[in-house]
Amino acid sequence: MNRNALTLKQLSISYGRNMVVQGVDLTEIQPGTLTALIGPNGAGKSTLLRGIAGLTRIRGEVLLGDTLLSRLGPREQAQRMTYMPQSLPPGVAITVIEAVLSAVQAGRSGQPGKAELDQAYDALEHLGIGALSSRYLSELSGGQRQLAALAQAIVRKPEILLLDEPTSALDPHYQVRVLGNVRKLIQAHGLIGMVVLHDISLAARFADRVTVMHAGQIAADGTPSAAITAEMMARVYAVEARVEHCSQGQIQVIVDRALDRAA
Repeated sequence: MNRNALTLKQLSISYGRNMVVQGVDLTEIQPGTLTALIGPNGAGKSTLLRGIAGLTRIRGEVLLGDTLLSRLGPREQAQRMTYMPQSLPPGVAITVIEAVLSAVQAGRSGQPGKAELDQAYDALEHLGIGALSSRYLSELSGGQRQLAALAQAIVRKPEILLLDEPTSALDPHYQVRVLGNVRKLIQAHGLIGMVVLHDISLAARFADRVTVMHAGQIAADGTPSAAITAEMMARVYAVEARVEHCSQGQIQVIVDRALDRAA
């Protein structure tokens, strides 16, 4: 195993008596790659991401190389992993640049210098929201706050970047821009990226690996072409679909009709 790869061993998560994630094994999630978690509502995607982030109690193991992440203290976990939740807290009365600087300064003392300011402004510019730097978070739209939260997530360049539906409130321009920049960041700095997405075509376009979840378990896992198939769409999503390639070679999923889930 690559020493820096992320591995999940028999990961299970329960809420009371309800088993949400059951016995998930994922190996060789490599640095420099982006893995997309897809699947229908209630499949356990967001819960799995929270479990990896150490935000909910798990059974099983989350390993980075030979390091069991659950044994690290909160500060060291925060240095190695950044998690962006699906539901963002209400905007507060600080500016966007102050929020991003707080992420840069996490775990450090003293006032930020020019290097930290440049780092924060670069993160905003890469996402196309440099013009929002002096705006208060409380003034932003949902999509703008999502972009600001993403800037906070990526600015520290952690070893593991966990993003839960980072494009859900964004228009197509920003969806493509954000995922393109996240992918470039991951490749340039050798990060391990995992992202929950509902848009299957976006997952196929930007992810190196697609993991399909269904009823708390892994239903398919591999390259986009291997994981996204008509058979998988029928079995997991209960739809009759065609999985085709466009003129530029990108995977396109065309849903023709809903199938009877009881069939």
